[in-house]
Amino acid sequence: MSVIQSLRTKYAKVVGGLIGVSLVGFILMDAANGPLQSLLGRDTSVAKVNGSKIDVKDYQQQLADYELLVPLYSQGKPLDEATRAQIRQQVLDEMVYQKLVEGDMERLGITITDAELKDLLRGAAPDPMVQQFPYFKNQETGQFDPAMIAAFEQQVPQIPDANQRQRLQEEWSAVQRFVARSRKLQKYSALVLNGVYAPGAFAKKAMEEGAELASIKFVKLPFVMIPDADVKVTDQDLNAYIKEHADQYTIDQPVRSIEYVTFDVVPSAEDTAKSLGALQNLRNEFVATPDAESFVNRNSDVAYTDRYFTKKMFQAPGSDSLLNYPIGSVIGPFYDAGAYQMVKVLEKKQMPDSVKAQHILLAANQNRDDSAAHKMADSLLVAIRAGASFDTLAKQFSDDQSNKEKGGDLGYFPQGMMVPEFNEVAFNGKTGDLKTVKTQFGWHILKINDQKGFETATKLAVVVKALQPGQITNDAAYNKAVAFSGKNSEAKAFDAAITKEGLQKKVAENIRQNDFNINGLGSSRELITWVWADKQKAGAVSAPFHMDDRYVVAKISGIKDAGLMTLDESTRPQIEQLVKARKKGDVLLNKYGKMKTLDEVAAASQQPIMQSDSFSFANPFAPNLGFEPKVVGYSFFKGFQQGATSPAIRGNDGVFFTSLLLRTTNALPAQDAATMEQQKMSQAMQLRQALANALQQSVRRNAKITYNTKML
Repeated sequence: MSVIQSLRTKYAKVVGGLIGVSLVGFILMDAANGPLQSLLGRDTSVAKVNGSKIDVKDYQQQLADYELLVPLYSQGKPLDEATRAQIRQQVLDEMVYQKLVEGDMERLGITITDAELKDLLRGAAPDPMVQQFPYFKNQETGQFDPAMIAAFEQQVPQIPDANQRQRLQEEWSAVQRFVARSRKLQKYSALVLNGVYAPGAFAKKAMEEGAELASIKFVKLPFVMIPDADVKVTDQDLNAYIKEHADQYTIDQPVRSIEYVTFDVVPSAEDTAKSLGALQNLRNEFVATPDAESFVNRNSDVAYTDRYFTKKMFQAPGSDSLLNYPIGSVIGPFYDAGAYQMVKVLEKKQMPDSVKAQHILLAANQNRDDSAAHKMADSLLVAIRAGASFDTLAKQFSDDQSNKEKGGDLGYFPQGMMVPEFNEVAFNGKTGDLKTVKTQFGWHILKINDQKGFETATKLAVVVKALQPGQITNDAAYNKAVAFSGKNSEAKAFDAAITKEGLQKKVAENIRQNDFNINGLGSSRELITWVWADKQKAGAVSAPFHMDDRYVVAKISGIKDAGLMTLDESTRPQIEQLVKARKKGDVLLNKYGKMKTLDEVAAASQQPIMQSDSFSFANPFAPNLGFEPKVVGYSFFKGFQQGATSPAIRGNDGVFFTSLLLRTTNALPAQDAATMEQQKMSQAMQLRQALANALQQSVRRNAKITYNTKML
């Protein structure tokens, strides 16, 4: 006891100090991964834009908002990995763009005031995101009801279920943050895009070019006439070509390429028996249940679809006999399209296989929100029912440019061709019906002019069980991938093993550091993180990555830094092919370039004389020619006379000799003030659309953007 007491007396302070040091250590370890990490010098940004950080907390908040809103606005469709990857990519790209333009917005005084935000959220005509918020719809009409906003905000805090209350509050907060962010960017975009206009001279020129037509005869000498072995290509040739076309081969941000092989997890016979058995065990319950929709949504891998099928529409084994079963019948299980299915016949009725209709589309735009479009549709509907001409109103008001001049006539269209909402009204209504319907394009006034091809349509409930591989099957594929990766961890061994084992090598190029998807593989963030790991070199071979029903082993085949592209394993084939085509063109020009007539060229080359008729100067595509803008352009050269033969023209995939048959000009439409104004508006719209598509890319071009791969 005295020894213990002595230790307590002498070493109590030492032991206490050690405990204190340990606690501090635990706190610092936690802080390194928590809110204090930035104080310890750790980079907490997901990206830096011209030196300005996008903090991971802001990124995660916006990501959480989108992951709440996407299922909410897609009628409860659950998020899969592919959708999550798309959301992560979209959020990151949007935050980078916002950071790029926030300085411009500040200098321009673009802000959202509290009063403006209040009007956007709770005003008479709020933002479309608010109008489409599911909880703000009138239960009787299914339409947006402004009164529901106040009712929602008053009632939600009173909900006794804490989880439901929190979820609803978070969804509404996410909508409000989205509206505030997007409105500010909308103002910036509108300021840029509305500065674009088309001068009258441009409009007139476009009308004239569209009216010019030409017809030619031609001989095409395709580059493939010259064997590859007859043209020699050196690295000097390839590098010279890259420098000559620097605008095409300059990279705005670094990218990497990979070659990879997959080891697929293919279901075994035991796995098949398991999926089939799951449906067989549900069959009696499926027969007895009165609520097929709920049953399908509980037990199927695919949600219930409230839709009628005809024999033409329903493609499945034995579909003809399947649709002949009486109401209440349960058919299956049977195997189709990678899954076992079981079908119950719910209802039958007569439906047309095609409908003739016309419509007036009223889309939401910068001058008219969704609510205003709805009101306008209702007003036009009243006018038509009172005797106004549908055709006249369509020509005057419809936003569907493809048919407005035909009075909105859509002609006959088959079942399933239109978007679901439009399709449902057209095929479930009757001839003579005049209704409004909301779709993703806006509000439509739909007039059903005719229905034909009536046949029996059947409503079906379908339970689907995908054929999934079991653990033993999965382990077998994993072991193959591990063995391949372990034995072939160097580039040469990787390439040799692919050939030896007869595997299919696949290629993915232009992988950016901030990507979340790889073409051909889908959601691939873990693999992308490995590709962009610090000090990663070309030729590195990965361990297996698990992606869906396969394991992937990859090799880095190319690393391209920002700036002028350099030759590597991934870029060489493309550049080499282009340089070979150029050299083949030189050979063809030297051999045939001095010939004077098409007959002479055709006889010497043994290539046919062909013809292309009635193509327009405004369109670089021509019948039998394809996309050959140089040939099309020369056909309208004023110095190229009828009957003359052109000099040799180097095209996209061959050398062309042409002879002008005819050049005509169609009668131009009346160039009155209204027509010219319409043409100017059309051109301005095209220019704005092109600028809108290029705006983000253009502001990125001269920016310095770096990504923190570990935080993504």
